[in-house]
Amino acid sequence: MSETVRIEVASERPYPVLVGRGVRAELAGVVSGLGARVVLVVHQPALADVAERVRADLAAAGLDAHRAEIADARTARRSASRASAGRCAGRSA
Repeated sequence: MSETVRIEVASERPYPVLVGRGVRAELAGVVSGLGARVVLVVHQPALADVAERVRADLAAAGLDAHRAEIADARTARRSASRASAGRCAGRSA
């Protein structure tokens, strides 16, 4: 038995968070219900396939849906460390 839990986030612009199996099927309705017309699915590289399926579901529901891939945390830390090391190396000369 699967149960979906709906959490209402209280903020200046409240929005729902759905938790449970199969909630992806409800996503387009929730997003449309918020009045959105354009959607950006932000994901890490490992989730590219899932993100594309989500984007396709949203587009099929009539939303202008796009994907944006961001670096995973490990890659981002490495990049930041390299940039920091480069700045330090430039100063130590």
